[in-house]
Amino acid sequence: MRWRQQSGATRSDALWDEWEQLLASDVSVLESAALVESEHGQLMRSVSPLGCLVPQSERMALLKQARERAALQ
Repeated sequence: MRWRQQSGATRSDALWDEWEQLLASDVSVLESAALVESEHGQLMRSVSPLGCLVPQSERMALLKQARERAALQ
């Protein structure tokens, strides 16, 4: 990816490599990886290239919902 070449090496390179492999794989594999509930899953989502697929207003609503659920637990 061009932007990776421009930015140089980062601590997230291994995660970006993993995303590149996932994006080249079957949709079900990508979906599973994007939704896995683990520390690694959270880390992957923190550098996800999929964020542009969800409008900011929907993202904020989802974050609010997640926070409300977490507060109930």
